[in-house]
Amino acid sequence: MSSNEFEARAIQTLRDQGYRITMPRIQVIRVLADAQSVLTPNDIHAAVLAAQGRIDVVSVYRILGTLEEAGIVHHVGLGQGYAACRLADHSDVGLEHVVCRSCGTFVELVVAEETASQLVQQVEAAGYALEGFTIEVSGLCTSCRSASV
Repeated sequence: MSSNEFEARAIQTLRDQGYRITMPRIQVIRVLADAQSVLTPNDIHAAVLAAQGRIDVVSVYRILGTLEEAGIVHHVGLGQGYAACRLADHSDVGLEHVVCRSCGTFVELVVAEETASQLVQQVEAAGYALEGFTIEVSGLCTSCRSASV
């Protein structure tokens, strides 16, 4: 999905869920759409300012909360930041985030149905009602592996 496609889908998702489309939200969406790695709120703030935008860090945090609630971005613990949700069709159950531990590049995958089913069974056997899960995997991307040789 291209940056423009992500931006259009994100804006439509916000509209569909009753959110206002504001310039600060658009600025954050654009930064995330262009990102190739996980970005912290401070990274996003700096990128908006570098693009001649105007926003404060507190607003970035609030916007990220809204975008996460709307399913447009994900908080990625391994990268300690946020990344655009590029999967057009997904549920809250069964996402896998693969993050390069060196450069922070990010890939989002759907967990295999068999794996998801096994996890659901284990969670239910433990007495919980599963609401969703995300698997985070770290490793080295091709570029970082090549650079370390």
